[in-house]
Amino acid sequence: MYKNNEILEVEFKRGVYQYFDIPENVYDALMNADSRSVYFSANIRNDCEYQKM
Repeated sequence: MYKNNEILEVEFKRGVYQYFDIPENVYDALMNADSRSVYFSANIRNDCEYQKM
């Protein structure tokens, strides 16, 4: 995962996805979460526009 122009790129087993308009504080919280997968599911997955690469 990386941060670039508020785009979060996530690699899953089924492909790579880009999530758009991710605020820096959300990215920072994701990187510092005890469980990144739980944080991602609760705060990003269904709340942000994305595309499969």
